[in-house]
Amino acid sequence: MKSYLFIILVLVFVVSFASAQERPKPSRAIPNPNDSKPQRTPGANAAQQPTKDQVPVPEAISKQLAANASGNCPNSLTARSVNIDQSGTPGFLVTAHSDCSCINGNCATWLYRENGDRYDLLFNAGNVLGVTVGQTTTNGYRDLMTEAYSAPSETLMSFYKWDGNKYVATECMIHKRIADRFGRPIYKNLKVNCQTKQMNRP
Repeated sequence: MKSYLFIILVLVFVVSFASAQERPKPSRAIPNPNDSKPQRTPGANAAQQPTKDQVPVPEAISKQLAANASGNCPNSLTARSVNIDQSGTPGFLVTAHSDCSCINGNCATWLYRENGDRYDLLFNAGNVLGVTVGQTTTNGYRDLMTEAYSAPSETLMSFYKWDGNKYVATECMIHKRIADRFGRPIYKNLKVNCQTKQMNRP
């Protein structure tokens, strides 16, 4: 009888410990699309937790976005400094934080490139949790990945490459968190058709 009780207690401990495990810590490396447990990138709400690459939003970008914003809902903007090509051209990931710009935690985000005294819009990510700038490049520009909440326990991941004129989505998938028969969290990737904006290079 005691041996049965001991076995039951061990099983309860194992299930409880496994259920308490969390997802991996954030990383800015673009995960392999075939990885069953890709790592989460810094989200658009990272404005609440400043990072070392956070910089002031260039005035020209602020004015451009302000002109497009609703007068009743001005944007609070944050920016991250990123390298967007092999030559080290300065780039800025700009995110808007307001009730009008964020939907279910996904906030409007843009990628700009510094070009002399102006800033070119390279990529309109739409409403996302965050944008990851990868180490690999295509046609001279770094590959990108966006993440966005699409449903409870589901994240839409989209992978982009530069085609010489604009960023285009090359692969998209739903990263879904489910429970196995023991209640432990497991992750599955389901490939889907990419239905995202493809912003032309100015």
